[in-house]
Amino acid sequence: MWKHLVMVSLMLVVACQPSAPKPDYSMPRYDVFGKIMVNAAQLKIVQQYQSPGKWPFVEEQFPVSLSSAVTQWINDRVQPAGTEGIIVFTITDAHVREEKLHTATGLRGVFTKEQVARYGARLMVRADLQSTSMGREASAEVTVTASKTLTEGDSDKQLFHAMMKEMMEKFNPNMEAQLNHRFRP
Repeated sequence: MWKHLVMVSLMLVVACQPSAPKPDYSMPRYDVFGKIMVNAAQLKIVQQYQSPGKWPFVEEQFPVSLSSAVTQWINDRVQPAGTEGIIVFTITDAHVREEKLHTATGLRGVFTKEQVARYGARLMVRADLQSTSMGREASAEVTVTASKTLTEGDSDKQLFHAMMKEMMEKFNPNMEAQLNHRFRP
């Protein structure tokens, strides 16, 4: 009888535990960092990088793509403050490459948790200021990379989202410094 009572009590305790929170894969926002004023009347974003769409390129599996995150960054951070000209942001690279890793087989493979894949990513964005009447031009380029490995049983979506956020944390201060140095009004 006591065994049954203890067993039922344990089942109730386990059943009452809150479920794990769902991971947040939302688009990061960058407006908390403030606006970067640039000496142009307007801005334009060009998506030059086109994914091959097949393995080993896996950027389309990201919950928020690198290109989308950069576009959000530009819209949140860059403010045209000039009277003429256009600043063009060109996303020239936003690839993520997967490399499958060798894993143990047999009894050893059953009892070990291994790294199953390595992901290497590269983001390259160029900014060009174009103004024909005043003849002024400026340009800047920022490249950031990241590399992470996926452990057996872990979520690739969580890894991909963390990778995107890490890259944008590198991109943000680098592009801000370039714009403040070369594109101030």
